[in-house]
Amino acid sequence: MIMRPRDFNVVAAVADPEVRRAVITALDPAGVQLQIPSANPVALAATAASEPDCVILDEELACGAEPSALAATWSRHRPVPLILIGSEEERVGAPETILRGDLDGENGARRLRALVRLHRAEREATVREHQLSRRSLYDPLTALANRVLFFDRVQQLLALARREKRSLALLIMDLRRFRGVNSTLGHEAGDGILREVADRLRAVTRESDALARIGDDQFTCLLPTRPHSAGAAAMAERIIKALERPFVVGSHRLVLAINIGIATYPTDADDGATLVRHAELALQAARRDGARFAVHTRQNDRDALRQLALASDLRHAVARDELVLLFQPKVAVPRGNALGVEALVRWQSARHGLIPPDVFIPIAEETGFIGPLTRWVQEAALRAFDGWRQTASLILPVAVNLSPISLHDRNFSSEVAALLGKWSVPPACLVFEITESAIMADVARATETVERLRDMGVGIVIDDFGTGYSSLAYIHRLPVSEIKVDKSFVLSMKMSPDDAVIVRSIIDLGRNLGLEVTAEGVEDADVWGILAALECSAAQGCMISRPVEAAAVAEWVRDRSWLPSAPRSRLRDQSVTAASQAMSSGPAG
Repeated sequence: MIMRPRDFNVVAAVADPEVRRAVITALDPAGVQLQIPSANPVALAATAASEPDCVILDEELACGAEPSALAATWSRHRPVPLILIGSEEERVGAPETILRGDLDGENGARRLRALVRLHRAEREATVREHQLSRRSLYDPLTALANRVLFFDRVQQLLALARREKRSLALLIMDLRRFRGVNSTLGHEAGDGILREVADRLRAVTRESDALARIGDDQFTCLLPTRPHSAGAAAMAERIIKALERPFVVGSHRLVLAINIGIATYPTDADDGATLVRHAELALQAARRDGARFAVHTRQNDRDALRQLALASDLRHAVARDELVLLFQPKVAVPRGNALGVEALVRWQSARHGLIPPDVFIPIAEETGFIGPLTRWVQEAALRAFDGWRQTASLILPVAVNLSPISLHDRNFSSEVAALLGKWSVPPACLVFEITESAIMADVARATETVERLRDMGVGIVIDDFGTGYSSLAYIHRLPVSEIKVDKSFVLSMKMSPDDAVIVRSIIDLGRNLGLEVTAEGVEDADVWGILAALECSAAQGCMISRPVEAAAVAEWVRDRSWLPSAPRSRLRDQSVTAASQAMSSGPAG
């Protein structure tokens, strides 16, 4: 903040009452704070506590001492300019002097005001210079050290660690899903969250831990007193716990996921640049593996080179026609008639071979390519729908997985409407699958987008249900028509009573909420039979069909050979028995 005129504090140490009145009269138009203490050593010394910006000293109070020596009384913390009121003209090297006799005249008063204003201007310039210097080293939003000061502290603490022969740990933190906050709620909301992040970090770290903000959504913490990876991991856990609590912005409750990368000196690096790079590589590993934090290993270096190459090539995958869209059918239980298909994108890279989606989708989200990728998938899915309609008179709804970034994009619904119009596809024949975690990242924004899509007539499905952390309070508010049981529960429900109970509970929940329930990961007839006994609405999995190309979908619909061949009565009896056994076992322990 720039200093206001009244913030300029002037002490007038003057003994003569006439001179005092003249000083008061002269400085009244200057708009400064003026202190005139009693003319005794104790009172004069007391004024030093107010840290004056300028001192007017009567030569008579100097008692023969050098004025510059007396000025030291007020200059303990910083230089304070001195104006001397004397009986002689100022000498070379002495402070500015105003003759006592001149103060009664306009010239003397004007000169005193001019000197005070000059010193005030110099003080304000010093304050501004200090502020600019601080801005160059500190983040103005969070008041944490910025990137410049962070790297300086890395070097300082490394030098100290070398000298004292001890270790040093570095944590680099990345706020996932934060970038969508600015674009959806505005920069003011984003700034408020960043300030609260900084406050929460201060609350869980020690004063000796050096915090910094080095990027839009990146923070760092140097741990000079908890140098080993175990201590750094414990700190990472504390930070994660603090930052995963919801942030309240108006009517929005936002949950930001966080990833942390950890590197230590001298285990992982022997210089500052390498320490930072290895912490960043550990951060990338945490993002890639879905872990909350990761400690640097040598494998991180190899993985980073591959990720860099993949990120570069992914941007050219569309132009090189390397993306492939496959379709996995979804069928009714127990009849087996086709209800729709799920579009699944694959990347057949000429350079890297077949890249699974759990590898390249996170890269697309991190590099900003998820928008173009989602548009390509939608376009290819609608083109396939139009092909089935034209060549086989087949109307088969197609489901597309939706990234959290697209879910929180204000323009997404209008882009969907344009594509539906381009391919003349009825909105009800397009379905978007969204995960619980994508919804909970920003419930209000997700609800807004989902409602827009619903108003268009597009279907909404909650995917991977049971693996996130949503609640019934949010589920019943969302305009969804279906939930999909995560395949991890379905695959193991024969062997795990716990998972069987979870599947049964989700099916009951869906029924009570009036929702269709689809079980993913159906691999054999036994599971199919259990789902039939539990009255699950639909199923999807490799027993029914592996993902196939668009040209093979119509033929698959006509071919029902995949259906379990046991007579219906025997299959029903076996299914009821298996379901009863699974449910009666109850959860373990």
